[in-house]
Amino acid sequence: MISLRKQQGVNLVELMVVGFLMVLIGYFMIQIMHSSNESSSRSDGIAQAHETARLALAWLHQDLKRAGFSADLQEPRTQPFAEICTGANNVPPNLNGNCTFESTLASDNDRLAILRTFSTDSDDPKDSMDCTGADLTGTIGLIPEESILADVYWVDRDRDSTSGTSDGDDFDDVLRCATYNHATGVALNSATLASGVEGLQAIYAESDAGFGTASAYVSADRVDMNNVYAIRVSILSRSFSDFALDQVARSYILLDASPYTFTDRVPRQILTTTTALKNYSEQQ
Repeated sequence: MISLRKQQGVNLVELMVVGFLMVLIGYFMIQIMHSSNESSSRSDGIAQAHETARLALAWLHQDLKRAGFSADLQEPRTQPFAEICTGANNVPPNLNGNCTFESTLASDNDRLAILRTFSTDSDDPKDSMDCTGADLTGTIGLIPEESILADVYWVDRDRDSTSGTSDGDDFDDVLRCATYNHATGVALNSATLASGVEGLQAIYAESDAGFGTASAYVSADRVDMNNVYAIRVSILSRSFSDFALDQVARSYILLDASPYTFTDRVPRQILTTTTALKNYSEQQ
């Protein structure tokens, strides 16, 4: 039998060493978990931005393929894109906002104005719809197979979803569209398509020497809109979360535009698509 006098407990020094080791291990475990959580959050943010840009471009790509559409195959195609805006107040969905806009400042975005014939006889039901998917059949002022529609896409900066006005928060940048009766300049309908879109840029290409190919893509002010063969569109989107990137300042370059520079460290993504116009023909 062991005498109780010979039993020894843990002395104070040992307790302090064990406590220090436990604190040290706990600290490193917390740091690992924190680093892993930050990395996961950044990845989620980039994925969110990528998905927003992908969906916006997919929607635009489908509408761009209809640029210049005419229901009568015996007639020349409609001019695929509207001429450049000449007035300062032509901001959709205002009256006469059915025009292309070419940005010149770093804070500006381009505006797409896709022209097509309103048709109720087409095999594609979208030819009688506006850019939001609403059916325009029976709309006063539209003549099937004759009237020209303009689907206008633009980025509305700092738009508050409740009041519809700017609130100074970059998180509320949205991609919007409006369909116009091109002859009257009256907007028939408008809607927000995607939130978190901060940049939209487009460059255009004319057919190269009648071979149906594009040798160069240039800004809207350098092409004949009636002879555009293809268009390249780039979207800049942001994450819905505010988890920060490592860099304090970061710039993004979309096609021919000035760099978009941000210091909020929010994850962003650029996606670009090129669309050859299905309605282009050298024999127009």
